[in-house]
Amino acid sequence: MKHLMLKHANIKISAWHNEKLVGFLRAFTDFCFDCYINDIAVDPEYQGTGIGKGLID
Repeated sequence: MKHLMLKHANIKISAWHNEKLVGFLRAFTDFCFDCYINDIAVDPEYQGTGIGKGLID
């Protein structure tokens, strides 16, 4: 089931520190007008460092 969440998302963006996944964003868009961010997550050790804002930007 979880793989379908990723398979059908239009946009998937990840943030890495060396080999460690530290942030992730999943969104759906029509690439014209609307974009809906479904999920955004940042590893607690990296929160407050601007990773979440960087994923959105």
